[in-house]
Amino acid sequence: MSKTILMVAFDFPPSNAASVQRTLKFFEYLNEFGWTTILLTAKPHAYPVIDNSFDVELKENQFIYRATALDVHKHLSFKGKHFNWMKTPDRWGTWIPFAINLGKKIIKDHKPDVIWSTFPTPSANIIASKLAKYSGKPWIADYRDPAPYIHTTNGKWLDKIHKKIDDLTFKKATKIVFATDASKKLYETQYDCHNKFEVIENGYDENNFIKAKKLAATHPNIFSKSKFSLYYAGVLYPNGRDPRPIFKAISSLKKQHVISADNFELIFQGAGNGDEFKKELQELQITELVSFIKPSPFLIALVNMTRADALLLIQDLRFNLQIPGKIFEYFRTGKPLLIKTDLNGATAKVAKSSPCSFIVNNKQDCENTLLKLVIAKENQDNTFDYTVFSRKLKSQQLHNLLTNI
Repeated sequence: MSKTILMVAFDFPPSNAASVQRTLKFFEYLNEFGWTTILLTAKPHAYPVIDNSFDVELKENQFIYRATALDVHKHLSFKGKHFNWMKTPDRWGTWIPFAINLGKKIIKDHKPDVIWSTFPTPSANIIASKLAKYSGKPWIADYRDPAPYIHTTNGKWLDKIHKKIDDLTFKKATKIVFATDASKKLYETQYDCHNKFEVIENGYDENNFIKAKKLAATHPNIFSKSKFSLYYAGVLYPNGRDPRPIFKAISSLKKQHVISADNFELIFQGAGNGDEFKKELQELQITELVSFIKPSPFLIALVNMTRADALLLIQDLRFNLQIPGKIFEYFRTGKPLLIKTDLNGATAKVAKSSPCSFIVNNKQDCENTLLKLVIAKENQDNTFDYTVFSRKLKSQQLHNLLTNI
């Protein structure tokens, strides 16, 4: 007998947010496992960045509903300024009443068996809590990332609001699903409802790589064939994803005449224009070895991952509880991975499961590993079974969880 799930998620194609793939693949694969999947999301004009490379073709028993949403930064600011309280509980909080009203109509029409919502947008949990109460159905709250207040801060006001949302969620939700075991353990120190806690990690999707392979035939190669190409996809943060130890290692190898602009390139894509690092790159005399290029749609980023000689991942101490979703796409490429991260963090733990990973946490380690990759061309053990990280397998875990409920 078919079951029906109502999924509440702010980000969904054409949003280019990092959280999109987790929701999208649950939506697709749960349907394959026999579920009627209904998505309640926002209208596209609210998304900061649009990615039109994903054309979601609805199959039988799949439905998408979009509620009105306004972005404080884009729609409610005057000359780029706004009141901080307007971002309560997040900058898209305006969609809460619209989504609740639309959700009630969906419940009347489709009579879902379970409600599911996903972080990191707190407003989604508020909406799901109201719809779960209205319908009397169980609610599964998915925590892609922990709320900021629990390991960092968004300011006293928002921290207080996010704590109240967590209190509500952990009291009312039937199950709480985390993307990492580290996040689960952190919340276990804050809440005593451990029987509700489950872990379903992120992963890669094979269908995305099939699509990327087809796109590769018409997409120009951003890398030079005569150089060793190191590629980084995604954003950088001064406190959390700091590339400067990598820059210093590159500078040292250049001074040793190991690498030069003739045989090496590091390309950052989606990390801005690099202006904040311009002075340091000049001082280290490696400006010609490092470049920053415009972000690309997700599938094009996958194409670039498969073409690079090696891939760079940066996940510093601040994000020890989180594992960036792209590490699983990195695994799938079969490329060597240079991973700058804290050795005790969640990212290092999952990276150690793969022989293609080279984990570093200081300038000297970076230098030694780059030397191995560029000169010795050290590679990974090709027997690594990356299929354990497939999105379909992760969706099977969610299917089992939902079926048991």
